[in-house]
Amino acid sequence: MPTIDELVRQRSSLENLLEEAPAKELELAVYDMCIQARAHYLRDMSRELEEILASTPEAQKRQALLDWNESYGHAPAYIFVLNFDPANPVHNQKTFGGKLLQREERPALGRKVDINDEVCFRDMKRVAYEDNAVLVQVDGTVYGTNVELVEINPQRILTERSSTPGTLQEQLGFRQQVNSRHLYSIGASFEMPGTVVYTLGEGGNIRRFEKGGITFSTVRGETPNAGSPP
Repeated sequence: MPTIDELVRQRSSLENLLEEAPAKELELAVYDMCIQARAHYLRDMSRELEEILASTPEAQKRQALLDWNESYGHAPAYIFVLNFDPANPVHNQKTFGGKLLQREERPALGRKVDINDEVCFRDMKRVAYEDNAVLVQVDGTVYGTNVELVEINPQRILTERSSTPGTLQEQLGFRQQVNSRHLYSIGASFEMPGTVVYTLGEGGNIRRFEKGGITFSTVRGETPNAGSPP
């Protein structure tokens, strides 16, 4: 589980990777959004724990701590699908619940990803506790939130690779156990041409996927390009 300082330090590696990337500023904005969502969660969790320990009578403390644990049992997590094109039929085929099914009150729609935009950051904190994806267009505006990725099969990535030993996760380049969020994300980066996908896991690690490969990861041992197709 990386510290916030470690995530900040690794930002320079991502900057180097994105040196020639056309959407460099957007990608860095997404990375910063992930860091700040994580930082706010840890700060709020710690502050509330201190308040419980300081102000709750001993007889009620156990229940208060159980309630606190339940409230903070789900850390913020994201799937950002960047370069989403609503005019691309392949992109639409792989998503369910985009703009057509979004109500106007859905958080962050039409806003650019920017941690300095207080409204955007507030909305992004809200959607960090939903399980589905945030779709972001090329210009950086949010097209959809809580969007389900559908008809994604990460196994198809391996059809373009030489067979290697190990589980599906290992063959895709993951060096720790991952859940469906990450498998769908790496699959989406492969099956939705032109997209770049970022994830923030509940453990605090951030990954970048492109063309079915892990091109950046804050997980120790997951070397950039480890999962990229040859």
